[in-house]
Amino acid sequence: MSENCGNKQYGCVRLEWKCDQSAPACEVRIWWLGSLIVATKLNRTLQSVPFSAREEENDLKLSGELLFRSSPKGNSELLLDLNCPGEESKTYRIWHSGTSPLPPEPPVEPPEEEREVLIEEEDEGEYSLFPYIYLKPWPRISSSDRENRFVSYETVCVEPSDSLYCTLVSLDDRTAMEGEALAFIEGRAPFEDQFLGENPLYGPISELAVFDSQVRAHPRTNLKQFQTELEELLGLSWDAIEIYIRSDPEFAQELDRTWQNLFALTIVLGYDTHLLDGAVRTVVMARLLQRMVDEPGELWTTELIREGARATVILPATVFPLPPAQQGSPSPLPLSTIVPYAIGDLQIVRQRLKRYCLGEVSSIENVLKGESKETTRRNLKRTSESLNEEDVQGTENVHSLSGTKADLNSETERTLALDFKMDYETTYGPPTEGAEAAGYLEVLPNDDQEPQARWVEQAARFAKEVTSKTASRLARRVKLSRTSSTLDENETTVVNRFDATESPTNVIGIYRWVNKVYQAHVV
Repeated sequence: MSENCGNKQYGCVRLEWKCDQSAPACEVRIWWLGSLIVATKLNRTLQSVPFSAREEENDLKLSGELLFRSSPKGNSELLLDLNCPGEESKTYRIWHSGTSPLPPEPPVEPPEEEREVLIEEEDEGEYSLFPYIYLKPWPRISSSDRENRFVSYETVCVEPSDSLYCTLVSLDDRTAMEGEALAFIEGRAPFEDQFLGENPLYGPISELAVFDSQVRAHPRTNLKQFQTELEELLGLSWDAIEIYIRSDPEFAQELDRTWQNLFALTIVLGYDTHLLDGAVRTVVMARLLQRMVDEPGELWTTELIREGARATVILPATVFPLPPAQQGSPSPLPLSTIVPYAIGDLQIVRQRLKRYCLGEVSSIENVLKGESKETTRRNLKRTSESLNEEDVQGTENVHSLSGTKADLNSETERTLALDFKMDYETTYGPPTEGAEAAGYLEVLPNDDQEPQARWVEQAARFAKEVTSKTASRLARRVKLSRTSSTLDENETTVVNRFDATESPTNVIGIYRWVNKVYQAHVV
């Protein structure tokens, strides 16, 4: 029996393990180039964890797989399949329980391509810290990837032809090509009864878009499940489906019509997105079924079915991208194409809370026996804000009277009393009780001028002066006052009490901080 825990260098990686024989289970951590790349726990439920990592600066790539094997007799073992950069692949036996290791399993053919597997599955409470992107040259598509993950349209145009694709190939002007696509959608000659919006697909091919959505929703569908679900949806046996796909002219005709609709809706982009999506799913699933009929069934793994159902449609280069519209000159302008520059690998640093642990000492309380101690901590935060605004506006008019008649009379009496010292309030009674102010208006006789004319002139001047002073005192006053007061008060009170009145010994209270421990890894 090997040790249940350890830390050792295997090839180019450092591995730390801790296994439990009674469970049985093993916790494993792997470091490469000083970074933690794997942190997982294997048991009878999770027996295999593939992993891979890349170092961009020197273009180094590491791959491998952790294997946990357990037998009904209680024997278990932990294996490491490792492929270091520049070295041959090796298998290391890390740990085993029981009298002897388990016999090796028969060799398994390696997959056609390596799969990128997340280092650790995400769970609740995990969140992203920050993303970063590595750029690398646009990869070339291998022949197997092009066959499994892409769908293209291949046909030979023979003149004359009423196919939209052949019509577009013969044109070199964008405006004319868009006009043909509109004619196809509107059902004008020579494209009558070809648009799917007016004449849907006929026969079993009409259900392929729905079936493609079902397969995409269940990526773990194997070949048997795939065939069973398709038979239930179409109401046909698999043999009848093979005959329909391989030799029925109706299938070939409807599939080509679907391609023509796809071209038209791609040119008139945004006309009917739902119909365009259905056409894409139809041609993708039809291509997958054609390959299944022509190739042996044992080659169709779950991964190949998933890739075939999610394949990408490649638009024919003879038509797309559309040439620029020509204006004036009949000579075609140079075609402008979009070429991908690079592909980015988005890597996100994720972290999740693993556990809590004791930290530094916060405070210590000592209480003697027979005593009690109470500590109160009060934290008060008060914010007060007051705002007062006052705005006074005044307007005077010295040239014209303003206000009502009562205002003018009141101001006139006030002017006479203040400036001319006249008070016309008289109490009637005995002659000795009469009262009159000291002010007066005197008209002196003059032999040279008529008394009546001088009196009239002096009275007019007096009336004008009174009126002018009265009008100048008439004013309009506006006062605006605004008061705002805000009080925000937050108080926290914590009471700690230690009671040692009945304790035979002294009491010591130690408060410590609690630290959070996070685990971070790159996805």
